Amino acid sequence: RLVQPILKHRITEVFLKQVIRDSEKLGVPFAQLLEAEANRSTLCDFRNRIDREGDRGAEELFVEWESRNIRQLADDQRREKERLKAQGGQVLANPEELKDRLVFAETCRKDGLHDWEKQNYEGALISWREGHEALWRFKAPEYNAEAGRQLGETHIALLKNLAQAAIKLGNFTEALEAAEMAIRIDDQDHKAWFRKACALEGLGRIEQIEECLATIDCIAVGRADCERIRKDTSTKRDKVREILDRDGASNKKMLQRGIQKAIFSEARDQQNAATPVSARPPGISHQVEVAVLDDALRKKLTKDGAEDILRDLSKAYGDSTLRRQVSKLGRDVTSQAEFVFFLNKVALPFQKPVLEKWGFDPSENGVVEMTKAIQDHTHSKTGSAKVKRQAEQTMRTLYGEFYNVARGDWLLPQDRAKASPIAQLKKKKKKNNDG
Repeated sequence: RLVQPILKHRITEVFLKQVIRDSEKLGVPFAQLLEAEANRSTLCDFRNRIDREGDRGAEELFVEWESRNIRQLADDQRREKERLKAQGGQVLANPEELKDRLVFAETCRKDGLHDWEKQNYEGALISWREGHEALWRFKAPEYNAEAGRQLGETHIALLKNLAQAAIKLGNFTEALEAAEMAIRIDDQDHKAWFRKACALEGLGRIEQIEECLATIDCIAVGRADCERIRKDTSTKRDKVREILDRDGASNKKMLQRGIQKAIFSEARDQQNAATPVSARPPGISHQVEVAVLDDALRKKLTKDGAEDILRDLSKAYGDSTLRRQVSKLGRDVTSQAEFVFFLNKVALPFQKPVLEKWGFDPSENGVVEMTKAIQDHTHSKTGSAKVKRQAEQTMRTLYGEFYNVARGDWLLPQDRAKASPIAQLKKKKKKNNDG
């Protein structure tokens, strides 16, 4: 009686699925767990709000629930990473498993270099991520110094390459994390510090770059390539100075225009007091207009065309200005729904050149038509797995640092990679043990 009238709503379905998962995990019958005080209280709250506010109330409940889960997931992932980093990794006492991981990571490093040389930067990033994932949670036993040296050298090479590819694609937060992890392995690696400086530049944290450059200058002392390294840091300093001067000039002009328009006048203050301005984007309308396309008349793409346009979009999404805007948007909004809604608005100016190149109207309707043309090759039963992978990689580039919390962890199993590198290694280990 309590659930039946609200069963059609997404929030109820999601909550019941969560109870089913908890039931299987705890070994408690579903019916018994559903009658638990906390779960029954939650369902009562759902029912009361939906009775009062109808479909809109149900949808708002879903958005609130989703937002809490995303924040919780992000916090859990952050705490787990911090825990593993503090522990310094798990010791791999099994020499066979350690060897397997090193071989796999080295293969990933070489595969990434091969893709990089072909300018397939997305493919290179994926390979180097997989190699990093195979190593970062583990360390060699203290008595096996040679294995420890090999693991450290391979891992730091993967991390520097990963940071470079992430910078190329505009994933600056990922690049910063990779560079800082490389520095923890070897704080005398000048390339790792330079990757960090470039990642900080992409994130707009210009004032922190000088510390990296100063560290690089110290590392360079006594090296055969000292002059070349100093030249690189000098070039970067000039660029940083140019950015700071440009930002300073821009702020000065803005202040001057503000004074001319009397934005600090008493009348302006009164207007602001009467109409508070929110620092967040406006709420999402429940009457968003959706473009309706005639399937027979809309533009279509070939499979190769769909893959190529996705690559063009991925390059467009790597623009440093867009990356900064997405980073700010992620801090301003409070839910996944808001993030996705406003992300589409933010991305449109960077999509327009791609839309025009491929014959689509450079507008929101053109984006809808282009998306539909791509989905012909990703959502249909006869779709291309290759196009689908490229589409997901393009989405990763667009979402940037928010991919995991706003999209990646919500994908269906069949939409994820078929097997992680860790799963591949475990499968191989099990096969060896069984043999």
